[in-house]
This record gives sequence, C-alpha cells and structure tokens, in this order.
Amino acid sequence: MRHDPYGGHSELGSAPYERVIPGAIHEAHEGVLFIDEIIHIASLQRYILSAMQEKIFPIVGRNPQSAGSSVKVENVPCDFIFVAACNLMDLRYILPPPQIPYTGRRI
Repeated sequence: MRHDPYGGHSELGSAPYERVIPGAIHEAHEGVLFIDEIIHIASLQRYILSAMQEKIFPIVGRNPQSAGSSVKVENVPCDFIFVAACNLMDLRYILPPPQIPYTGRRI
C-alpha cells in the first residue's frame, strides 16, 4: 500500500484502491514467476500454488504509516508459469504434490 499523507481524505487524499501496489505474483501475470531458494518462503508456498491453480489472487494490505485503512481487491488475474529453485538437500521442505487416489483404471 502506498502512503497517503492526507489519510484518504475525500477531497485531498487518494482512495484506498488507488494506493494498491501489486506483488510478485501479480507482476508475473502472463509471464514467469521465478523464485530462487524457495525454502526461505516455505510458509507462502501454498499461496503461490493456489494462485497458480485458480489464476486469480487478491491483493490485501494496509500501510501502517498511513491512515490505516485496509484494502482488499478481489479477483486480480495472475496467470503465470512458476519456476522455483533450491538445493538438493532442501527438497524435503518443498510441498509434495497432492496424492491422487489410485482407482485401478488407466487413463
């Protein structure tokens, strides 16, 4: 979120939705999102995978130095190719693919 020195005042300030700054997932829209050392953001892996699957991801945030207004922009498009890198010894920290139950049929 961008800082608004006027606190979102209706005549002087800017509206909260005008202060939204896209993140890396949104900037990678129609491109490639590359993350090196993916294990350092292990807690965010599910968000990345969800955004990749759904192809939309909200922008949520607030600037603590501003008036404190929270902003959430829904359904922001984020269709991207995800490439991640890590060391071989860190593979155990990567989320495993979902387990698909075996039905006995061949596809």
